[in-house]
Amino acid sequence: MTTLLRTVDLRREFGELVAVDGVSLDIVHGEITCIIGPNGAGKTTFYDLLTGMVEPTSGEVWLRHDGELQEITGLPAHEIADRGLARSFQIIEIFERLTVRQNVQVACVARNDRTLDLTTWLDADEAINEQVDEILELTGLTHLAEKRCSTLSYGQQRNVEISLALAIESSVVLLDEPTAGLNPTDSAIVVDFVNELDERTDTTFVVTEHDMDVVFNIADRIVVLHDGRVIADGDPGTVRADETVTEAYLGGSSI
Repeated sequence: MTTLLRTVDLRREFGELVAVDGVSLDIVHGEITCIIGPNGAGKTTFYDLLTGMVEPTSGEVWLRHDGELQEITGLPAHEIADRGLARSFQIIEIFERLTVRQNVQVACVARNDRTLDLTTWLDADEAINEQVDEILELTGLTHLAEKRCSTLSYGQQRNVEISLALAIESSVVLLDEPTAGLNPTDSAIVVDFVNELDERTDTTFVVTEHDMDVVFNIADRIVVLHDGRVIADGDPGTVRADETVTEAYLGGSSI
């Protein structure tokens, strides 16, 4: 399997607190990896390190770009995004007053290093429109294209946000608790969407998630963090049976 994202002994200290403690991982193409762990395990800081929002105390981050693994440790966040690593946050970040199509337009324009002015805001050129149509069709959002995002359900809004990462041609998308705050119906919409995109695109997803039903419905591989360290890494069945995981993550309750 092709490694798209690699960390080597990644560590981040905040004074005496070690938030991420020597994490070495390979994220491989086409495999949905779920990163789980209790609050304070280091998941958010790990994402911050990957995306350039926080610099590591030590260690390395590598991302495949232009066919080869390249070190991106310490690069600015926008440069890392330009190389194909995108992130969605727990709080949905889209333009709610724009339509789904307009949101995707903005992402496609950004991908092409272009800007929208007042004359092109609602009517981007033909090349951009073709790209927008491709993304909408690929993600199954064509039927929602002309709807203002503020009118969509939270699950649909989350799907639009994920689509924007595809529009900027991200090879790896980090999803930070994508079902947080969603009701069961919207949560199922997001799970189905990610599973479908995993099948239909070359994008590789990494997901942090607290809802274990979501994890076991979506993960090919589960990585468990505890106190900033990896304590388990394997397929869902192996991790479910791991007594160390059960004790550390759920205080002895079965997963």
